[in-house]
Amino acid sequence: EEVVLVADQAIYAKLQEIVWQDRTRAEQALYPRVVLRLGTFHTIGVLLAVLGKRFADSGLRQLLIEAEIVSTGSVNAVLDGKHYKRAVRAHLITAEALEQLRWRQFEESLAENEMGVDLDDLEPALSRLRQQLSVDTVQDIAGHELVSVLEKAYAEFCEGDHGPMFQFWSSYINIVSLLRCLIRATRQGNWKLHLQSISQLLPWVFAYDRTNYCRYLSVYLCEMLNLNETHPCAAQLLQDGEFCVQHGHNSFAQVPVDQALEQTINRDTKVSGGIVGISLSPAAVERWMLTAHLRANYTRACKELANMSPASDNDSTRGTSNPAIQSPHEAVRKVRLLLESTNPFSPSTELISLFSGVKATDAIVADLLQAHTKGQQTCEEFVQKRLVTDTTEFHARLPQLR
Repeated sequence: EEVVLVADQAIYAKLQEIVWQDRTRAEQALYPRVVLRLGTFHTIGVLLAVLGKRFADSGLRQLLIEAEIVSTGSVNAVLDGKHYKRAVRAHLITAEALEQLRWRQFEESLAENEMGVDLDDLEPALSRLRQQLSVDTVQDIAGHELVSVLEKAYAEFCEGDHGPMFQFWSSYINIVSLLRCLIRATRQGNWKLHLQSISQLLPWVFAYDRTNYCRYLSVYLCEMLNLNETHPCAAQLLQDGEFCVQHGHNSFAQVPVDQALEQTINRDTKVSGGIVGISLSPAAVERWMLTAHLRANYTRACKELANMSPASDNDSTRGTSNPAIQSPHEAVRKVRLLLESTNPFSPSTELISLFSGVKATDAIVADLLQAHTKGQQTCEEFVQKRLVTDTTEFHARLPQLR
C-alpha cells in the first residue's frame, strides 16, 4: 500500500522537493504513498567526518599512526570518513583504550574517596564470565548488587568537573558510543534505537556545519517520528525491523539499504566489465543503467553456480581481516600504552594536544566544550522556525558555527 525509498543525501534532497511540490496538489497528488528515508550508511559517514574534524588536530591523527592502526597514507581519508570500515575500526579501538584509562582513573578516585567499594567482590562472577560467555553469566554480572552501585558512581564520576581535558576526551567516547548505537540499530533491526541515535546525532551535525545534513536529517527525523499518522503501514514495517538488508545467514549481520546497494549493484557497475569506458553516448549509458540491476542479478547467479558465495563480498570483516592487521586487543593495548604517560583523564586545568603538548587558548577551549550545546540550540531553532512555524524559508542560509 505504501512505498519506502532509500537514498543518499543528494538524491534524497531532490526526491523531497518533488514530493513537497506534489503535496500541494492535494487530492490530485501523484505520490501520496511514497515514504522517503535517508540512507544510514551515508549518515554514519557524516558522523565519522564529525569525529575527525573535532579530534584530528588534538592528537588523534598522530595517535592512530603511532599505534599502527592506520597508515600515514590512509589517515586523512579515515578521519574524513571516506574509508568506512577502517574508520569504524580505528574509532572503536581508540574509544576502548580511552574507556580503560578513564576507568583506571575512576578506580583511583574510589580509593581516594574511601567509598567502601571493593572491586574484588566482583572477581568470582568475572571469572565465570571469562570462562564462559553466555546470557546466564552476563545476567549474573548485571544482577550483582555491586554493579548497580558502581554504575551510579561511574556515571557521576564521568559527569563530574575534572577539567577541560577530561571533558573533551569524554565527549569522544560519547560520540563513538553514538556510532555504536547507529550500527547496532541496523544490525538488530531496532527502529526505536535508530531514531534515538539520529536525534542524538543532529546537534553534532549542526555544531560542525554539515549544512546539507543539517537541513535534511532534521526533515528525515521529523517525518519518521510522525510516520504512524501519515503512513501507518510503512511505520509498522519499519518498527518490525524491515529497514535494513540481511546478508547471508549470520545473526547481527544486517546492513543499511544504501550500503547493500553500494556492495551489490553499484559495485558490479564499477568493477571490470562495468560502466567505465563502455560508451560516450548518453543514450547507451542510460540503457546500460536501466538494466544494471538485471546484470547484477546475473553476476550473483553465476557466482552461486561457481560456488563463489556472494556473501563473501559483503563480509563484515572484509578489509580488516588481513593477517598484517593487528588484533583489536593488541591495538587497544598499544593505544593505552601510548597514552598512559599523559592520561587525558587525569585532573587538569588545561586542554593540550596529546602529542605536541600545545595548549589550547581559553577561546578554543570554550568553543570545543560548548560545541554540543550550541549545536543543540541551533538545531532546535532550525526545526522551530523552518519546519514547525515556517517563519523562515527552508532553504535560507544557515548560520555557521565554525
